[in-house]
Amino acid sequence: MTIYTPVFKEIRERLRNEGKYSYVGPPSEQGTLVVKKNNKWFHICIDENRKPVRLYKKRYSYEYAGSFSEGLAWVREKGKEFHITPDGKPAYEERYDWVGSFSNGATRAKKDGKEFHIGTNGKPLYKERFDQVTMFKNGVASVKIGKRKHFFIDLDGKKTNQN
Repeated sequence: MTIYTPVFKEIRERLRNEGKYSYVGPPSEQGTLVVKKNNKWFHICIDENRKPVRLYKKRYSYEYAGSFSEGLAWVREKGKEFHITPDGKPAYEERYDWVGSFSNGATRAKKDGKEFHIGTNGKPLYKERFDQVTMFKNGVASVKIGKRKHFFIDLDGKKTNQN
């Protein structure tokens, strides 16, 4: 969930106009901003004087970064993606080809050309792998195998008639 308050809108525009960062993203639900500087992505927060402050140490800069969602943000490092905590450290050891933002404790992930869901611990929620998966909504996600086979699964990866 992105929060837009007049304060964040003003700060975001000011940071963009100052040219200190080549990208300034929208505020996340934790009130942080994703920024890009010198081809590295990281997160900042705004102090009580409306000045940008790095959220974590400089050594944690990434090839790309997304906004925080449910306390974790996805990042790319060495061509692989994973999630970090607000201190910039990896939330888990596993690395994926692609990961999304968390919603209700789960997100989509891709590895070796197949998609599935992972929990906030970085572990797959189930064994099966699919050609495509959607985010869970009310505990159900749509999955695709090949070009024509679609069905719904629950959080355990079991086929369900709910949709």
